[in-house]
Amino acid sequence: MFNSEEERYAIYNRMDFSGYNSLMHSLQSVTSSLSTHDDIELLQALGQLSSELAITQEDFLATIPLPQLIAVLIQCLHKEAIPDIPLYAMNSLASIVDSLPHASGIIVSSGGISILSSKLMNFDFIDLAEHSIKVLEKISIEHSAAIVKEGAFENMMNTMDFFETSVQKRILTIAVNISKALTSKDMLDRIWPQVTIFFRLLEFRGNDGLMQNEKALDFLIYFTDSLVRILSNPEETAVYFNQLKDQQVVRQIIELISNASSLLVKSLKLLRVMTKHSASMCCEFLSMGGSDVIKEILSKPHENLSLISEILKLANSVIPSIESQSPCEIQKLSIYKERPQYLKTLTEMILPRSIIMYEELINSESKITVIEILEKLIRLCPEDELRPLVSTSSFSSFISEVLSSKEFKMVENALKIANVLYDKMIDSVITNFIREGVFNRINSLKDPTVIKNIKPPKETISEFPPVLRKFFSHSDMEQSERQIFEELMLRLKNRSQEAAGQGFQGLFPMAPQESKENIHQILTNLTRSFLEKHKTSEKREAYQPGKDLAKIVKTIESSSGDSAFPTLIKLVNSLASPTSFSYYEVCNSRLSEAILKWLTDKKAPSPEILLKRLSEFLSLFMKENSSGETHLSVLISLLIGALQYVQHFSISINPSNFSTRKLSQRLKLQFIYSPDPDTEKVPEFVTRHNLYIEAGHFVIAAGQYTSFDSIKNSILMAKSVRDLGFLRDYFRTSVERRMRMEYFSEYSDEDEYDEFSEERSSQNFSKDLGENIKVSLNMNVNGIDVTKGMTVYEAISACKNLESVLVKFKLCLVEDEKKNSETFQSPSQLYMHLIDNSNKVGLESKNKAYSYLILLKLFYDVNDSLPLFIPQMLHSVCYNKLKAIVFKSSKLTSLLSRQIQDQSSFLQSLHMRFGHDSLPVSGNVPSWIKQLPKTCRFLFPYTVRENYLYSFIIRVPMTKQKVRANRSRLLEDAMSIMSDTSLIKQGSLEIDYEDEVGTGVGPSLEFFSLVSKEIRKLPFWRNSEDSGLFPLPLLACSSNYKEYFNFFGRFVAKALIDKRQIDLPFSPVFWKLVLHEPVTLLDLAKVDKALGQTLIELQEMLTKYKTRKIKPTFKGVSLENLGLVFTLPGFDNIELKPSGKNCYLSCENIEEYINLVTSGTLLQTLQVGAFRQGLEVLISPSTLDLFSGDEVEDLLCGQVGVQWNMADLQQFINPAHGYTVSSPVFHNFLITLTEMNLLEQRKFLQFITGSPRLPVGGFSALNPRLTVVRKEPSIPGMHPDEYLPSVMTCQNYLKLPEYSGIEILQRNLRYAINEGHESFHLS
Repeated sequence: MFNSEEERYAIYNRMDFSGYNSLMHSLQSVTSSLSTHDDIELLQALGQLSSELAITQEDFLATIPLPQLIAVLIQCLHKEAIPDIPLYAMNSLASIVDSLPHASGIIVSSGGISILSSKLMNFDFIDLAEHSIKVLEKISIEHSAAIVKEGAFENMMNTMDFFETSVQKRILTIAVNISKALTSKDMLDRIWPQVTIFFRLLEFRGNDGLMQNEKALDFLIYFTDSLVRILSNPEETAVYFNQLKDQQVVRQIIELISNASSLLVKSLKLLRVMTKHSASMCCEFLSMGGSDVIKEILSKPHENLSLISEILKLANSVIPSIESQSPCEIQKLSIYKERPQYLKTLTEMILPRSIIMYEELINSESKITVIEILEKLIRLCPEDELRPLVSTSSFSSFISEVLSSKEFKMVENALKIANVLYDKMIDSVITNFIREGVFNRINSLKDPTVIKNIKPPKETISEFPPVLRKFFSHSDMEQSERQIFEELMLRLKNRSQEAAGQGFQGLFPMAPQESKENIHQILTNLTRSFLEKHKTSEKREAYQPGKDLAKIVKTIESSSGDSAFPTLIKLVNSLASPTSFSYYEVCNSRLSEAILKWLTDKKAPSPEILLKRLSEFLSLFMKENSSGETHLSVLISLLIGALQYVQHFSISINPSNFSTRKLSQRLKLQFIYSPDPDTEKVPEFVTRHNLYIEAGHFVIAAGQYTSFDSIKNSILMAKSVRDLGFLRDYFRTSVERRMRMEYFSEYSDEDEYDEFSEERSSQNFSKDLGENIKVSLNMNVNGIDVTKGMTVYEAISACKNLESVLVKFKLCLVEDEKKNSETFQSPSQLYMHLIDNSNKVGLESKNKAYSYLILLKLFYDVNDSLPLFIPQMLHSVCYNKLKAIVFKSSKLTSLLSRQIQDQSSFLQSLHMRFGHDSLPVSGNVPSWIKQLPKTCRFLFPYTVRENYLYSFIIRVPMTKQKVRANRSRLLEDAMSIMSDTSLIKQGSLEIDYEDEVGTGVGPSLEFFSLVSKEIRKLPFWRNSEDSGLFPLPLLACSSNYKEYFNFFGRFVAKALIDKRQIDLPFSPVFWKLVLHEPVTLLDLAKVDKALGQTLIELQEMLTKYKTRKIKPTFKGVSLENLGLVFTLPGFDNIELKPSGKNCYLSCENIEEYINLVTSGTLLQTLQVGAFRQGLEVLISPSTLDLFSGDEVEDLLCGQVGVQWNMADLQQFINPAHGYTVSSPVFHNFLITLTEMNLLEQRKFLQFITGSPRLPVGGFSALNPRLTVVRKEPSIPGMHPDEYLPSVMTCQNYLKLPEYSGIEILQRNLRYAINEGHESFHLS
C-alpha cells in the first residue's frame, strides 16, 4: 500500500485529523450498536458512517483498518428488520470500492458475495439491489470468478429485466468482465445457461437497444474466444458452436451489420471467431449471404483501417486452407465444393482489389492476412476464372514487392502463390514473372545469407488472459499490479501440478512456432521447388527487353558528349513501344544512374557541354508519342514506379494502446562534452569550449516531447557552469508551460520565450550567437545521431537501454544553408545550380531511392525553366511544360496521408491528455516522412502537403488571445499587435472591434482581410495587378521600409499559424526570394510582363548576333537609335551603374544591360531580408519549402476567383431551419450566386465568412459548410421583402428572409454585401 514509511508519514501530515477521528468514531459506534443489538442506534451510526465515507478522501481510507470496516458492513447487510440499515451498509461499501478498488478482494475474502447476491432478489427494496449491483460491478473487475461461483451472476441475469437501463448496463458490464476472465471449463459450464440471454440481446431493436447490442457482442466475443482457448478438443468445441448456431446468432449479427454501423467492427469480430473455429457456423454465415456482406464492405472506401483489417480477418477465417488437416478446415472445403458460387463471389471481389488493399494497409499483420487470403483463393479458384486476374504485369509486380519483405509469413505465402501459379498456368505467368523480377527475387533466396535476413514470426501468447497479455507485451502498464497478481494467482490455482512443474511455459504455453532452422528450411524448399518448375518451362524471349535496356544503359555510361544521342533515340523508341519496360528492368539496368551521370557529370569539360547535353535531351524527350504523352513524362512515370519498386517505403503507426502518459514522464539525460582534438583552435569555439570543459558533464531532466533543438539552443546560450546547472530544472516545468515553450522553439529560430531566455537576452545572448547562428552542437544519444527536429521520444525509441541515457555533444560550425537569391542570366549557370540543388533530397546516398529522387528532382526543376534550356521556346513566356501531376507518386502519397492521419489522431490524444497547445510530437517516423515533403514536394499533391504542414510542423493554437482593434486606425493597431512578440506567440488572436458587439472567428477573419487591404495600399509595391505584390526598388521606397517589411513578415506568419486567410497575393517571385531561390529572366516576365518580354526579345537578338553575326535591331530599329540608357526602366532616377544616365545601349553592352535590369528589378534583398526576419519570429522560412511560390499564395490567400456553378453550389451549400433543397428561395439564392462576377463574389464571401476568398477546394473546403436558414422578422407583422439578410460569420450562417421573388432577393442581398460587410453587430 505504501512504498515507504516516509510515504505513510507524509500522508498523515497532510490529513485533517478531525475528519479522521470522526470517521473512526462512527465506525466504533456501528460496532458498538451491533454488539448491543440496538437497531435504532445502529441506524443512526450507520447513516453517519455512510455520509462520511461518501466524502472521505482516499488518503483517509488508506489508513483505516479496512478488513474490520468491511466485516462490520457485511454484518449490517444481514439486518433486514429496518430496510435502511442494509441500504446504508451497501452505500458504504460502494463508497469504499469506488475509492479503493483493491477493497473488493477483502469483500470477497470476507464472504460478502453471497449476501450481495441475496439482495438482488429483494424486489421490495429495489434501491438495495441496485446498490448491490454497483458494488458487484467493481468486484467483477478483479474477482469475476467469485461472482459466478456464488450464483450472483445467475441472479443478476435472471432479474435484469426488472431494472432500469442504467442498472442493466452495469449488469452487462459485469457479464463482460466475467467473460474476459474465463479460465476453466467449470466456469464455462456455470455461465453457459445464461448465454442464451445474450442471444436475445443481440436482436436489433433500434437505437434504444444499441447499448444492449454492444454489450452482448462484447460478452460473446470474449466468451467464444475463451471457449476455444479452454476446450482443446475440436469435437467438444463443435458441440458448443452447434448450439450457438441453433440460436440463430449469425442471422442476428448480419441484421446488426445492416442496421448499426457503430457496431460493425465488433459484429465482424464475433463472426470471425465463430467461423474460424466452426464449419457449421461458417456454412450458416455463407448461406445467409456472408460472401455478399464481405463484398459490400470491401467495395466501399473506408477511412477506418481497423474495419478493413477485421473484414479481412473474417474473410480469412471463412476461406479454408487446403494444406490444413484440421476437421474444421476439411468440412469448410466440402462446403465450397458443394456451393462454388461462394468462392466465385469472394474471388471476384478480393483478387482484383488485393494490390490496393495491401498498399492501403500499414500493419504488417493485416498485410499478411491479405497474402494468406490470396494464397488460399489461388489454390481454390478454377484456372479459367483465375487466369485473367493473375496473368497481368501489375499482379506479378505486386508478388515481386511482397517477396522483398523481411517478414517470414509474407515471403512464405508469396512463394506458395508463385509455386501454385506455376503448377496451374505457368505459360500465362512466366513472362511477367521474369520481367517484373519475381524470378530474380526467388532466385536470390538460394543464397542462405538472404534467407537469414528474413525475420521469423513473433511468438504469440495464445492463452494469456487479456490483462496478462498486456502485462507481458507492454512495460508501460496502466492496470494495477494487484489485478495482474490476482489473475496470475488464479491461473496458478487452476493449473495442474504437472503443468506448474513445467515452469512458465507449462502455465502459459506459447502458440506453436517454427524454429529458425525450420523456417529457413521451409523457404529453401519452396524456393527449390519453384526454380525446378521454372527451369523446365523457361522463356528466353522474356529476358530480351531487359537485355536491350541494359545494352542502352551500358552505351550511355560509356558515351561522352554527342556520342550518346543515337542511343537516346533508341531509348525513346523503346519507351514509345506498347510493351516498354517494367519497373524491375529499369531498376536492374541502373537506367537512372546512367542518365543522371550523363546529364550532370562534373568531369565534363565545361558547364556549356552539360547544357548542350540537356538541351538535346529535352528536344528529343519533350516530343510526344502516339498517345499524346511526351517521352519525358513516360520516362518519369517509369522512374517513379521504379523508385517505389527499389525502395520499401514504410511508415510508423502509433500503437492503439500507446499511453500518452509516457510522453509526460521525464527522463534524466546525462550530457557529456566530447570535443574534437582541434576544437580549441577554432576561434568561434574558444569561450564555449572552455565552459563545457569546466562543466565536464551535467544532467537535464526533460519530457519526452522536448525537442533536442530546444535543448541545443539552451546549452549554447549558457554563459556559466551555473547556467548549465539551471537547465536541470528548466525542462522540468509544468506540462502546460512546457507544451507552449516547445511550440515556440519548434517554430522559431529566436530564443524561447520564458524566464530563462528573457534573463539571458538581457545579457545579449542572442547577439553572442550572431544574427545567423554560426555555432551549433552535434549530439548523439547512446551512439545514435540526433537529427534536426528530433525529440527525446524519437531518440530513445531507437535506444534499447533507458536506464542510462547518455548524450555526447561537441561544437561544430554551421554554414548558412542558403545564400541570398541570385540572378542567373546564363542558362548554364542556372543548370549548374539546379544540379547542385537536386542532390539535396534529404536521404543518404546509400539509400536505394537516392539516384531516382535526384533525377526526378532535376527534371522537375528543369521543367520549371524549360524555355531557358530549349532556345526555340524562349520567345514565348507561355510555354507547355509538363503538368505537375506527371511527377506525383500515388503510392508515396497514400503512405504519407496515412502517416498524417495517424499523427492527427495522436495529436488529438495529446490534446485530450495535456490540454492547451500540445507540441506536435512526430514520434519515431521514418526519415523520408520528415524530408521528402520538403525536398521533393513534387511527389505529393498540394492538399496532402498542407495537411502535413498542420500535422508535423505547425500546430494551430487552441488558446485564444483577445485583442481590441479600432477600424479607424486598423493598420496602426495591427503593427502594434504584431510587434508584441509574447502576445502573438501565446495563442491565436481573437479580435474585437471598438463599439461593436461581434466577437469570435468572423471579426478575426475580417481583421486579417482588412489589414491586408491596408497593406496593399502602402507605397512599397510595383504597380501591377496581374503579377501580384512585388517590392519596388529600394531607392523608390521610404526610409522606414525595414519596420514595415518586418511587420509584413510577422503578419503573414501569424496568419499561417492561426490558419487565417489573408488577401495579400504576393508574386511567386517574391516567395522565391524569401526562400533564397535563384531568379531568372523568366521571373522578370512574371513581375513585369512587358519589361520581361522586351528583355527576352533583346536576349534573342543577342543570340542571333553572336551565332550568325546579324546586326542587332529591335523591331527594325538599331540599338543606338533606341536611346536606351543604363537606368532602371520606369525609374529614371535609379542608375544601373555609375554614370548610367550617360551610358547608351549598344551591341557591346547589351548583355550587361539585360543582367543589370534583371538584377535591379528582382533582387530586392534588403526588403525581403526584413520580411524574412519578421517571418522568423514565428516560423522558420524553410517551412514554406513544402510549397511552390504559386502554392504559397493558395495557402495564405485561398482559392483565386473561379466562376461558381450550380452543381457545386447544390452539393456544398446546406439549406436548414426553414429551407430545403426544393425551397424556391434557396433555389433563387443559388441562381444569384452563379450570376455574380468576381468582385461580387469577393464581397459576398467577405460578408459571409469575413474573408474575400474561399479556401483551396472552394465551397467543399469551407469549414463549417455554408448554411442558409430562414430569417424571421424582428418586428411582428413585417413582410420578408422589407428586411435584409444577416450572417453569423463564425458559423458561416446566412439568415435569408423568405423573399417573394428572385429580383427582391438579388436586390437585398447585393445591398447587404455592399453595405454590411465591414461591421459586426448582433442580427
